[in-house]
Amino acid sequence: MADFPRVDQDGRYLPGEDYYAWHFETPQAMLQAIFKAEYFIQGNVCYSRALFDQVGGYDEELPMAEDLDLYVRFLLAGHLPVLSPHISHLHRFHSSNVSIGVDAGKHGEDLRVIYDKYAEQLQKLGVERPG
Repeated sequence: MADFPRVDQDGRYLPGEDYYAWHFETPQAMLQAIFKAEYFIQGNVCYSRALFDQVGGYDEELPMAEDLDLYVRFLLAGHLPVLSPHISHLHRFHSSNVSIGVDAGKHGEDLRVIYDKYAEQLQKLGVERPG
């Protein structure tokens, strides 16, 4: 996993908006941060084909957040991401973003759908369902 700073539509850095490279001690701690909507793991993640196959690949039934669903399964299988200390790209916010309209409410809906798929495992880890 690499870091990528957030910039606006004109390429200006957005101070205080970076949280991609947080370090977590355990998969449980990372899952708790994800489902509290404090942190989200973004698509700057490389993984082996063996790990992808081990957790079952992408769930093509999901209308959105297939990558987040996959990363949750990596964490449930006990695999934390390893931070590569470099900037891989800039995360640019602009009016043509594909994710425009994915606000906190929509993100919360996606989190609840994913949580409900793995509720039994997440509850055993003490991870609460997003409100």
